[in-house]
Amino acid sequence: MFINQEIDPADIPVEYIRLSFAFLESAEKLNSEIAGDKWEGNFHRGQAVLWLFFHATELFLESLESKGTLPFNSKGRREKGARS
Repeated sequence: MFINQEIDPADIPVEYIRLSFAFLESAEKLNSEIAGDKWEGNFHRGQAVLWLFFHATELFLESLESKGTLPFNSKGRREKGARS
């Protein structure tokens, strides 16, 4: 993965969140273009919207995981002492 050298490693979770919102905004824009009949809706364009949403979610969760703020571990099990 390429990381901009000007970014402090402590700021990586913040960059993940910024990228997450960029992907989310792109998905919303593309979806509104398709829904507004500016683009013809088809399976492949729908898949692109879903992929953008999925990747936005993935990046957001990655930012939480890198901060250590997720209440569960990588296997999906609750950590001991984690709040619900």
